[in-house]
Amino acid sequence: FPSHDTDPQERLKLLAELCDWPDDEWDRQMKRDAAAGKFAGLNEEAAQAFKSGKVKSLEEGLAGE
Repeated sequence: FPSHDTDPQERLKLLAELCDWPDDEWDRQMKRDAAAGKFAGLNEEAAQAFKSGKVKSLEEGLAGE
């Protein structure tokens, strides 16, 4: 399985290929919104929160730390 250093979009593509999940309308809309930059502000806000220690990594959250 790809490491956490792999681009998230590449991981999603690999998961979709391995699981044979076709895109539905929700997936297509999310891709259009992402391509249009609609998530840029949210992505930056989340990155800053993570860098400042306000949030845990997914691994920490799943481990219950």
